[in-house]
Formats: sequence, structure tokens, C-alpha cells
Amino acid sequence: MGCLALRRVLDVARYGSVAVTDQKITRFAEKGAFDPGLINGGIYWLKKEILSRIQELPCSIETDIFPGLVQQGRLWGTEMEGYFLDIGIPEDYQRAQTEIPAQFGGAPALASL
Repeated sequence: MGCLALRRVLDVARYGSVAVTDQKITRFAEKGAFDPGLINGGIYWLKKEILSRIQELPCSIETDIFPGLVQQGRLWGTEMEGYFLDIGIPEDYQRAQTEIPAQFGGAPALASL
């Protein structure tokens, strides 16, 4: 039903980790462990049928939908390499304003939220 881009990092504590067997996601672990591993890279390929699983709004696809797909064995992950920047904290969001255009060319993204 879907595939996530996964990223290997030296410390999963900030993100939580993703366990994978033969590219099938078997578990999401909460933040806290200070170990290397795979994390959710934030890029998803999903079949449109996934929308029918949304029961109410607001909905967090990561906490409301993905766990059920994992239980059913219908969520896959592919490890990706290359540029990665998590914009989940304000400092990194600001960093992205100059770093992303420099990395890929083009105008800066939004200057502030």
C-alpha cells in the first residue's frame, strides 16, 4: 500500500527508528534510543486507497495510519542516500532556507512560518 524513503543515521534518538526486514517495515520505535539505525525520511509513495483509512481529522499518517499498515505487512521502506535535512526544529528550518537552494539551485524557500 505504500513505501517510505528511509535514511541511515548515526543516532536515531531525535527521530525514532524504523525496523525493516527485506524492505518490509516491521516496526516503528519511538524516540529515545541513542543508536545508529534507519529513520523515516519523510518522503512517501502511497496508493490513493490509503485515504479511505482516515477516520477523522486531524489525522497524522505516521501515528494513525502507518502502524496498521505495518501490522498488515503492507508498508515498505527503501534506504535512500544523498542530501537530507530534517526541518522539524526551528534552527534547521532556518538553515534549510539557504542550504536547500545552494544544494539544488533556485530561489530560497519560505523565509519564515
